[in-house]
Amino acid sequence: NSLQQSHVFHLHVFDESDRLLGFDFDLFKQPEKDSAQVTGNQSYFAQVSMLDLRSLALMRIGLALVLIYDLLDRIAHFSAHYLDSGAFPYSAVSDYYSGFPTWSLHTLSTSSAYVGILIGIHLLLAVMLLVGCKTRLATVGVWILQASLMARLPLMTNGADVLMIAALFWSMFLPLGARYSVDKQKQIADPDKSRTATDSVFGIAAMALVTQLVLMYFITGIMKFNDHWIHGTALQSLLTESSLARPFGTWLTDFPAILSVLTIGVLTMEIIGPLFFLSPWKTSRCRGLALIGFISMHIGIELTIDVPLFSYVSCAVLLGLVPPHGGQQDE
Repeated sequence: NSLQQSHVFHLHVFDESDRLLGFDFDLFKQPEKDSAQVTGNQSYFAQVSMLDLRSLALMRIGLALVLIYDLLDRIAHFSAHYLDSGAFPYSAVSDYYSGFPTWSLHTLSTSSAYVGILIGIHLLLAVMLLVGCKTRLATVGVWILQASLMARLPLMTNGADVLMIAALFWSMFLPLGARYSVDKQKQIADPDKSRTATDSVFGIAAMALVTQLVLMYFITGIMKFNDHWIHGTALQSLLTESSLARPFGTWLTDFPAILSVLTIGVLTMEIIGPLFFLSPWKTSRCRGLALIGFISMHIGIELTIDVPLFSYVSCAVLLGLVPPHGGQQDE
């Protein structure tokens, strides 16, 4: 059946940049096996870590669009944020990191031209990621520059930045350019013609991406496990007292009963929802239900609270978990 056949799939799709970079991705490759050899724990691992290549392409496009928007916004505040004469001089960054080591390409020079070139390269790589051109090279480059950029402005780093960097890290070991990409059109993404063409991939990197989301939501839910959330008053208090509330969120404070239901719903979703990603039973259907719940939750967050880019990054990463059409994983 299709699940057993899928066990021979993994990182069979690589672009030309693998050879240029000289990286060895064997640690993250699942060796090809005959379906008869797949049993027990390995079958479960393959089932819950299996990702559709088309979904990974959608995640790539989503992450790239968020990156491009974010970089254009940073360019608009270039002088205030990235020059020594701005709000975050290099001396302040150096003092911030005095207690622990770190690295950032953006702190190697105070020259505006140097920083401008780095951001220009960053933007170019993000566009390459968007269209899937030299996808793996672009992913590695974007990850390095994104992490460097966050280290340059530590006081402005938020949850969206952290999730973006984590998602880009695991993406370096996943075939993001296997579908809907320039690489695919040029037949670069699949140079080894002897390998089986497929729409699915599984392995350590795929499982790590799933686990990243599971832990993010579950730990967030556990941290919310207090009287305000259990009794359904947290959102009412947040939207009433916080300066982050959007107009729609402020309007909802006139309906405390609705906010009470939404509060308990968010808490339940963040604690129970991640388990649906790991369900060995009806995996595609359970994952689909979890995706609907979490994406709906992020739409609600974006409509009511001003949390810069976090919901957009989260939804982009969630797109990578969209199950294959027809419930292939359930068979």
